[in-house]
Amino acid sequence: MTRKLPRRSIVSGRDGVVLTMGRDAESHGANVDVCSCRRLGPRRTLALDWEVAGAGLEAYGFVTVAERNPWLSLELCERCARCWYVAIDTLRDEIHMVLLSSEEERLVLEGGEWPKTYDGLASVWPER
Repeated sequence: MTRKLPRRSIVSGRDGVVLTMGRDAESHGANVDVCSCRRLGPRRTLALDWEVAGAGLEAYGFVTVAERNPWLSLELCERCARCWYVAIDTLRDEIHMVLLSSEEERLVLEGGEWPKTYDGLASVWPER
């Protein structure tokens, strides 16, 4: 049984790049034609609005592979199998996404060595 997902989009706050939520659960297969990663480029900041916060990145074809803390995660695009290092900045209401190389992905998954990309982003380290 296919679960229908609402057809929605989120727009990057900086340059208008649109991520489109799949038409149904089957659209989350490895299909680069509907993959949003091509439009994201290697680094992107998106607005964290109520639709994204409510639906989560899963509704846009991403699945969490590993978590560093509740605000930092390794996300896999189910459509193209690219991995992204994602930071959820709840103070600025932004989602920061950086495309990882296969070596960076391996270091996270096998050695627990995360990129230093967000080490200086205070809003994702509340215990500091």
